[in-house]
Amino acid sequence: MKTTLVTQATIETTMTTNTSNLRICSFNCKSVKSSVAEVKMLCANSDIILLQEHWLTNDDIPLLGNIHHEFTAYGESAIDLSSGIMKGRPYGGVSFLCYPD
Repeated sequence: MKTTLVTQATIETTMTTNTSNLRICSFNCKSVKSSVAEVKMLCANSDIILLQEHWLTNDDIPLLGNIHHEFTAYGESAIDLSSGIMKGRPYGGVSFLCYPD
């Protein structure tokens, strides 16, 4: 099995633990579609994962719920498709995954 280290230079990760042992992680995934393995690894050690730059359209936001079956996902796209055409590459977007306990 191939393991990708979450500490690679292209990945920005911050772990925070407060007095109630709530484990929160912030991750700039620069396309969640290409970072699913890293996000799954973060799920194993976090209660809440904050994702930036997921690059999903509103139609793709439900994909976040498929990353880990125990986490609930919420997200917002930054991509404006009101004209019916996307110009350039996908960009932006924020979301969070949270463990239900």
